[in-house]
Amino acid sequence: MVQRKIFLLFREFVPDVFISEATHISPETIIEKVIKINAGKIYLTHYSDDDISKISEILASLPKILIEKIKLAEDELFFEI
Repeated sequence: MVQRKIFLLFREFVPDVFISEATHISPETIIEKVIKINAGKIYLTHYSDDDISKISEILASLPKILIEKIKLAEDELFFEI
């Protein structure tokens, strides 16, 4: 229930950039929820090595426009806001 409440915080606006820690949420849930937020770019951080293949598999099944929006953040990633 806590996960649901956290994501509902973003229902009133569409952020240009959304950064989410993926550690405590299943890969399926995090992808499902960040798609609903509809941000311009979505960066997933703090995912486990075990989650990389599952997240990649889910991303590969999405439309190209979503694949381009959702990125797995890596060490030393930077971008301008």
